[in-house]
Amino acid sequence: NDSFMGSDFTYDDMSGRAISRDTHTILKTDASHTVVKSVPVDSNDAYVYIISKINTATWVPEQVIFFNSDSRSSNGIRKFKTLFYDTVQLINGGYIVTQSTMVNHERGSYTQLLLSDIQTNVPLSDNDVGRQSLK
Repeated sequence: NDSFMGSDFTYDDMSGRAISRDTHTILKTDASHTVVKSVPVDSNDAYVYIISKINTATWVPEQVIFFNSDSRSSNGIRKFKTLFYDTVQLINGGYIVTQSTMVNHERGSYTQLLLSDIQTNVPLSDNDVGRQSLK
């Protein structure tokens, strides 16, 4: 996974994951959150599994923890990165993350992503979205 513009995000992190790329299991549900474990279908995926803590009022994740393989750890897996959705705003009837922070536990670094001047209901073509359009 290539770094997105030298940040702690990868191009895959920025373009999102299709729900079909993983097998999902609900680990916990309470009045305010649902915790989901997502295991990639492809054994060559960069992550061994992903844990998402989802706010049940907005259905937007608040925290996503990415685990990858590590031959140095006792179980062969380590917490690699954590994505925090710091600010979520209701804009034109939809919840949009306007500030997020990716913490890279391996490098001890983090990247904040801030979105402003958000426009909704803008016509887009297939060429406007996805990994290739980020490059």
